Amino acid sequence: LDSVTCMRVDGKWVDKVGNRVEAQAVVNFVVERLKMLPAKAEDFAIYIISMGGPKHADCIDGILQEALDQLYAESKGKERHKVMTTADQKQVQGGECDLVVLSAGHSPGNIPVEVDPHHEQFLNVVGSRHTQQIVLFHSYGIKDMQREDLKRDFFQTLMKNAVGQGSDEEESPKDRTVRFAKVIKMLCSTLRTHGYCVQCNRGTVWADALTITRQGERSCALLLVENSGETADEWGRSVEDQYILECSGTRCLRVDAISLALCFRKATRDILAFLNESMPLGPSTVDMTPSSLAQPPSASEQEEIVISSESESSDLSCLGELQKKRRRPSSSDKAQTGHMKRKKT
Repeated sequence: LDSVTCMRVDGKWVDKVGNRVEAQAVVNFVVERLKMLPAKAEDFAIYIISMGGPKHADCIDGILQEALDQLYAESKGKERHKVMTTADQKQVQGGECDLVVLSAGHSPGNIPVEVDPHHEQFLNVVGSRHTQQIVLFHSYGIKDMQREDLKRDFFQTLMKNAVGQGSDEEESPKDRTVRFAKVIKMLCSTLRTHGYCVQCNRGTVWADALTITRQGERSCALLLVENSGETADEWGRSVEDQYILECSGTRCLRVDAISLALCFRKATRDILAFLNESMPLGPSTVDMTPSSLAQPPSASEQEEIVISSESESSDLSCLGELQKKRRRPSSSDKAQTGHMKRKKT
């Protein structure tokens, strides 16, 4: 499956009702996705999140329940999967599901302009709940939104990573790798200013991760940026590998690439909190205030962090292409970790 997919719909928003055309498209997609699931996938979970408010969520849910009743009536004895429709981030915050389906709801001419910081948190939450795939259904594009609208950057990030019908623009794997590498370089710089040493992982498990240490200490933590183009199988192996690493005493953190790109400050604060817990630097040396974090790059700074094959920093040269396949641990790797069994999470 493609981890990010955008689907353009020719729907129209109706006040106090929602966007029925887009809602029907969402339900059709969810039903077809459920039909594709193997028999042993009872725990597969889907969040349908309305970006058009509670009325649009109700519109989707009304069509959905009727479709699900018909689906499970045709497949007698099959247990219902968890499918939740909501417009409230509190219902999904802290949780994870296999598939997130976002429905923008509104259509050109009646798109609300979102500038409230609370909406930035909403976008950060809904954009990072998926473990396999996130799909955006939308009846309007980037050009239909005002520049100050927070949804604009959110749409742009999703569409630049999207594969599928309805994407406003396409991006080559090489361009995507460069763009994420810029964000990772900013992250490495921020971590160093807080007293951490950052290198590429020299091991065979989580080979694309960053190794973070404190000078003069042997303990380390690994940080892996995920959902940056890997397949569902590759993502699953990284989760299994995390269990092996943590059983051997290594602290590990997976960071969603989209969340890092969209909400760099918040993501960095979360990473620093994890590192401070894993390798405490002491309250006098760790400044967790927003002003201490790296600012988004200015136009001149963006020119300076353009990556070329001849002159990459040590942070980025070791990353290679973010979309390369992660290798399974060899028998010698398993021996080093005490022949621990993999456990799916």
